[in-house]
Amino acid sequence: MNKRRQTTDLECLTRVGRCPTCAQVVRFTFVGEQHWPPQVAKAAGLGPLVHLWVCSNCQTTLTETAAEQSA
Repeated sequence: MNKRRQTTDLECLTRVGRCPTCAQVVRFTFVGEQHWPPQVAKAAGLGPLVHLWVCSNCQTTLTETAAEQSA
């Protein structure tokens, strides 16, 4: 049986926006998900699943919320 990892739609996504770290207009590429225990997510005001994006210029990793604000 082939155990190749399934590619999700998010893994093929890129977004354009201004990076808050390097202040350049860049392409953000989806790099994965961060899973938080429910009690930690609630205390931080986050959902239990956070999507992560990386800046094409400075390689800063941003949460989906930060990437959306930059777009």
